[in-house]
Amino acid sequence: MLDDDAALELFSLNAFKRNQPPNNYLKLARLAIFYAQGLPLALIVLGSHLIDRSIEQWEVALDSSKRVPHKKIQDILRVSFDAPEGHLKTLFLDIACFFKGNTVNHVIPILEACDLNPVIGIELLKEKALITMDGCKIWMHDLIEEMGKEIVHQESPDLPGERSRLWIGEDVDLVLTNNTGTNKIKGIQVWSATDEICLNGKSFSEMKSLRYFVSSYETSYSGEIDYLSNELRWLDWLLCPLQSFPSNFYPKKLVALNIPDSCITRLWEGFKNLQSLTPMDLSACEFLTELPDFTGILNLKDLHLDGCKRLVEVHHSVGLLNKLVTLNLHDCSNLVKLPREISLTSIETICLRNCERLAEFPKIIGKMASLRYLDPSIGKLVGLK
Repeated sequence: MLDDDAALELFSLNAFKRNQPPNNYLKLARLAIFYAQGLPLALIVLGSHLIDRSIEQWEVALDSSKRVPHKKIQDILRVSFDAPEGHLKTLFLDIACFFKGNTVNHVIPILEACDLNPVIGIELLKEKALITMDGCKIWMHDLIEEMGKEIVHQESPDLPGERSRLWIGEDVDLVLTNNTGTNKIKGIQVWSATDEICLNGKSFSEMKSLRYFVSSYETSYSGEIDYLSNELRWLDWLLCPLQSFPSNFYPKKLVALNIPDSCITRLWEGFKNLQSLTPMDLSACEFLTELPDFTGILNLKDLHLDGCKRLVEVHHSVGLLNKLVTLNLHDCSNLVKLPREISLTSIETICLRNCERLAEFPKIIGKMASLRYLDPSIGKLVGLK
């Protein structure tokens, strides 16, 4: 990316065939380079498009450029994009719509579960200058992000339910409230708070291919649903209105399940085979009263139950999760029973603060050599050695 002086010079060479703009165009030229954000390709295209134009024409063009990248800019940027096919194209659009700014460690397991070969794909996208890395985070120039989102929008300009990805609150509201979702939708992410979204039994019924559902802002939902896609890999739903997941919900490829501050009373009945699931966040689920059998979730690494004030007992299967790193039961004020025995060979943190009704610590089977933090308040528990 170019600094402001170099960007102004490159833009001027293409817009005015000279190193600096005329004085009466200087303010507009600086607006143009601000919009291009130092991207040489965008500076060249925008400058070439504005050559020999009047000030009034510049103002109109730059005003439209603020809303959607100019078609010619998109056309040039697509030279880098159009080459990718298949999985690489899917990977690019997923990053543009959902994963910009996320860490590699967060993104790769989710994308691997989608069979997108992200380790190689991310390197190829870097080579094409479609993404960059900032430490461990994946970044993308704003213009390239907008281009990706515009490509998705053009899949169905008038019917959001016919697009592959949704990220605008109003579109999500329209699709879920009116049951207009289709098998084409692969991901939904609510980036900003909207008014209440009213769900019904059929809100997700046609979204058989849904892989991501993320609503991490304080958008309130109401109603129950009868179906969620078994293709889900990433479910991150703050204030989830469900009291329990549908009985036909078997997301075998689910990587992350985060539903903090939700209405859940129990997750599901019986056994579910969720071998890909590693983090589970049920924090502040104040209506949660019981946990299901976790023997099908043996790769779980992080289990957050802090603030589950109605939880009375932790299922005995949790004591067998030998890959569990974090177990957080902070402020589970009605908790009275842990598993009788625990064999948590990978555990690093156990938090039991403010679990006033808990009187006994489990018998430890084997070694917990990785343990780094054990809440001091458990010193009063019977059975701790």
